[in-house]
Amino acid sequence: DTQQILKNYPIIAHRTTFEGIWFREHFGITPRIYHDTKVMAYLIDENEPSGLKYQAIRYLGVDPWSESQDWQNPDVKTMLPYNARDVSYGLRLYRERDLPFLKKNPKIARLLRYLILPAIEVFIEIICNGFHIDMVEAQKRLEHCLEQQRILNKKLNKVAGWKVNPGSPKQMSRLF
Repeated sequence: DTQQILKNYPIIAHRTTFEGIWFREHFGITPRIYHDTKVMAYLIDENEPSGLKYQAIRYLGVDPWSESQDWQNPDVKTMLPYNARDVSYGLRLYRERDLPFLKKNPKIARLLRYLILPAIEVFIEIICNGFHIDMVEAQKRLEHCLEQQRILNKKLNKVAGWKVNPGSPKQMSRLF
């Protein structure tokens, strides 16, 4: 069954938040994420477009394609080749561009594996379920932070010998 498959096998996709939300809404489970080619495009070069079409044309040398699709009333005959192309290009980007990059950059590989991808799974849950904030606890923590800020500002003013605005780069540079 689909839920068992999603529990046992993590997914590779281009923009896993989209895929994860879709699986969550249709099957009630957030898939485990193995790799996200859109995130990798950003990690490789944050100044370059990260869309699948751009990435596939640039790094796989494929021909440009039309994305015309009636998203409100999709036609299966048009949608299946579209989805197959997306999956194929995503897998090729993973194998041909991302894996070699990650092997050469183990720190980025660890960042992706242990921080970014697990965070995406959490974000999918938050997007689908919302995020509860304990307002009483949040107010207590805010008051604590404001009190710490007052204490530190007093110490800073004492060291400086004048009232310093720590949010002013000009005043801070004068102090230093």
